[in-house]
Amino acid sequence: MQTCPFGDQPGAVGSTGLACPSLIKSPHDAYLCYQYETECCKTCRKYDRNKSLFGSCQYGDRLLGCEWRGCHGDDCCDTCGLLNMTFIGIFSHTF
Repeated sequence: MQTCPFGDQPGAVGSTGLACPSLIKSPHDAYLCYQYETECCKTCRKYDRNKSLFGSCQYGDRLLGCEWRGCHGDDCCDTCGLLNMTFIGIFSHTF
């Protein structure tokens, strides 16, 4: 996360017609931080999961609607990461 000395950009963000707090209002919307991190730096900080621990998945999935059946690439990093951890947990406890 870059520095945010002035907070969120005032007014509507891009062509969304919404200000940052209205656009990104829950963890479910945090995927938008990948696109609007600079404009919504203050709002996105609430959903930042620590880039040093989560790397390229610092805001969770990069797309809305990720499911474990579609696990490939980085777009569904949170959903697929949880799935991988579940499998690792299952297999490590079955032997």
